[in-house]
Amino acid sequence: MSEVRATWLDPAEAATRAAWAALIDTSPYRTPFAALAFGEALTDALASSHGLRLRVAGLHDGDGHLVGGVLVYERRRGPYRLAVVPPLASHTPVVLAEPLRDTDVHHRRSALDTLLPFLEAEFHALAFHLHPAMHDVRAFVWAGYQAYPRYTYHAPLDAPEEMVRASSRGVKKHVRRDTPLFDVACGGHDWTAISGLMDEVFERQGSAPPLAHEQRDRLIGTLIEAELAYPFVLKPSGGGAPEGVSVALADGQVAHQWTGASRPGPAMTLLTHAMRCHFYEVGLSALDLTGANMPTTAEFKRSFGATLTSYYRVERYVRPELRALAQVRPFL
Repeated sequence: MSEVRATWLDPAEAATRAAWAALIDTSPYRTPFAALAFGEALTDALASSHGLRLRVAGLHDGDGHLVGGVLVYERRRGPYRLAVVPPLASHTPVVLAEPLRDTDVHHRRSALDTLLPFLEAEFHALAFHLHPAMHDVRAFVWAGYQAYPRYTYHAPLDAPEEMVRASSRGVKKHVRRDTPLFDVACGGHDWTAISGLMDEVFERQGSAPPLAHEQRDRLIGTLIEAELAYPFVLKPSGGGAPEGVSVALADGQVAHQWTGASRPGPAMTLLTHAMRCHFYEVGLSALDLTGANMPTTAEFKRSFGATLTSYYRVERYVRPELRALAQVRPFL
């Protein structure tokens, strides 16, 4: 590609925000996790507990057009500056205006060959979760990064009965038998009135939630206002307390089943099916079920007729002593 230059952008500037929105609107690596509103809301929620600072690196072509960039979550560890993957950021994607071309990668003149040295001059260790469409990670590997495959499931969106037909026997049974027993509503909720269900589930499982109650409520509430997050709540049709809640993020053609919780029973199956129906009706093409890296949850997600999809985690320790430190206590 033509020569590009890397700079740090100021997201407080209206022109920068407009250029970034235009970039991700047409990028093949578009995802809600690349939206400035998502990065700002997550950084705000995690500022006190994780000490995060959001920075935005941009790539401009010779005419000054923004042709790429990345949201960088900076965290300090003693004298070191780290670019980390924070909780609840399924992807920290590098966003480019066009797909990588093999010939540019081979000649070490791709956009990544400009972006990576720029970032490495600022950070002592870096990690990113790439968009699934960025399946060629040779520019990272040749620059000294380690690349690790990770997995998720993408459930295609189709007419409701067709989605049921393509699902497992268990999903068919719950959707056809239990749907009349519950009501599912999307949006229009007082989030703080229903988020306690998530605390209840974590307490029952004996595990710690990724965010404290107040942090989570502030984050999800902000993303709902930004029209990036869509809460789905399932209640018994005769009335009563919620049986399950699931929050999706959507921006572009793929929605992401991002976070949620449910009581034992068919609640999460019904919520997932309701999400698929909703996003099919508004014209999206797939629901990313967000993660397939644990056996039990992976099998549940496969049961919706979903397709296993891989993506990469890439990381580099510019300062070698940090690699040994990370083996004792991971921090990226």
